[in-house]
Amino acid sequence: MEDGENLRPARGEAARDRYDPLSLALHWATAALVLACFALALWPDLMKGSASLHKSLGLALLFVVPARLAWRLTGGRGGGRPDGSGDALTYAAKAVHGALYAALLAVPLLGWLHLNSKGIGVGMFGLSMPMLADADRELARSLFQAKRWLAYGMLSAIGFHATAALAHHYVLKDGVLASMLPGGRAPDRRGEAAAPRPGPDAAGGDAEAKGMA
Repeated sequence: MEDGENLRPARGEAARDRYDPLSLALHWATAALVLACFALALWPDLMKGSASLHKSLGLALLFVVPARLAWRLTGGRGGGRPDGSGDALTYAAKAVHGALYAALLAVPLLGWLHLNSKGIGVGMFGLSMPMLADADRELARSLFQAKRWLAYGMLSAIGFHATAALAHHYVLKDGVLASMLPGGRAPDRRGEAAAPRPGPDAAGGDAEAKGMA
């Protein structure tokens, strides 16, 4: 048997490195911010000052998401990576992730521009933010429509992302979801690929080697 066959994972098997603590924190902070923003937008009377809180949480995404991207590209570790890196499902997952990152940045930025174009300044938890646009009613309408449709598109992408994560967990059972769950027990498999799986004679060979020592 060739070495390459020893290293090939079985169907459904994945490299399930645990995400590092900072990656986990940034991922779930992003999820919490998005869910809170949608809840406050859909139920504006949910609590006193919900409109101001909605703006603050939305603007916070403009700091959390770039930090998450920067960490992912530099020091982040872990993640479920199912076998079949070139198949259609993998490309679809990458496309959804890219669209999500873009929307997570574009939606709050459009909201910021929309308010400025209405002549309204914005703040984040009491900190005044700069004006990005002059007052322009036509621009304000266009920005509002763009923000609304992009927000609905982002919600659809989040639904697809969540459905795919559940499919990985319950159907494929490849550890992708477990690697991102707080307190999950996805095993750290780093370095396994570097060592070939022992063949059927490995145990006997080891015993023989010990006898000859």
